Amino acid sequence: MRFTVVGGLGVAVNIAVFNVFRQFVGFSTLWSGVLATCTAIATNYSGFRYYAYRGRRSRRMASEGFSPRRA
Repeated sequence: MRFTVVGGLGVAVNIAVFNVFRQFVGFSTLWSGVLATCTAIATNYSGFRYYAYRGRRSRRMASEGFSPRRA
């Protein structure tokens, strides 16, 4: 159920931000879509980190990043 909530919120944020930038700010469709997508990605990341996976969260946020492996 938590995944559904976070995913639905991401879709709602994407649609809302796109329409705000397109209709009220006057950005082009391309830039409105790019900004809406970036905002939705950030919302989904936060939602999954702090809500959906809150029991599995690591103590350090840096450990969730990319760690290059040497061959």
